[in-house]
Amino acid sequence: MKVTKQNSDKIYKMISSMNISFGNKKGLSVENGQITEYGVKRLISQLNNLYDENRELRDDGFIAKVRSEVFDAIADISVFLYGANHFVDQSLPDLLVSFEDGKFEFDGYTFLNKEDAKKYVTDHSFAAIKKQIDLIIQAAEEKDLDKYNQYAYELASTLFVIFELFKKEDEEKHTMIYLNQLVNESNLSKLCRNQEEVDKTLQFYRVKHVEVDVKESDLLQEDGNPFLIVYSTKDQFCHDMDEEGNYIYKKNGEPEIKEYRKDKFLKNTNWFEPDLSCF
Repeated sequence: MKVTKQNSDKIYKMISSMNISFGNKKGLSVENGQITEYGVKRLISQLNNLYDENRELRDDGFIAKVRSEVFDAIADISVFLYGANHFVDQSLPDLLVSFEDGKFEFDGYTFLNKEDAKKYVTDHSFAAIKKQIDLIIQAAEEKDLDKYNQYAYELASTLFVIFELFKKEDEEKHTMIYLNQLVNESNLSKLCRNQEEVDKTLQFYRVKHVEVDVKESDLLQEDGNPFLIVYSTKDQFCHDMDEEGNYIYKKNGEPEIKEYRKDKFLKNTNWFEPDLSCF
């Protein structure tokens, strides 16, 4: 197996542009090439989302055996990883993974056939990715940009390897770049286009007792007006509700608790899921 850098950073630019549209300026966590004290907090708030998406990769993807959820989680991890690099103004390259030598490497192990590699990844990717996230956050806390870049690159490599292991081999367009394009279009649909969408979205979350507010995006619509963003005003946990306003409970009777981190951008009620049926 061989992982090499491509002479492009399309995924980074795509996710960086999305962050700009959500009001996150490039390099907001660094000053003169160093991670600032304020920047550490913002960066870690972004990186903590990686834990959530890693759990979804395990639970909704591998454990539930739903292929589309595997790829959805890979893309979502990419969004927060590459987005964090936007915070420190450090580009991540697109990667090329080749299995031409017949070897499959993951988490320090080498497998001689693809099925054994896929089985190991299915069972152990959660722990392996969590370890990498821990290292990235530790580097951020220590304000060590060199180590941060190293660990971020290693996690990006892991995502590309998992993607190539599980993707359909007969579809040339099934690339990490194409996957992220689909998810990026969905993420941009979270932006509100007018006051009517804002009012409906604010009401949707306030009924759930989530404290939210709205601000303008740096991204302009075709008519010159800015998109609008609804966001969580603080770290909060709420008893989740369905679309009819009924509280959601787990099978054991416990309430389904939803976490909303401070400054997290929330979905416009008219947002759409990415269509990953091709995966």
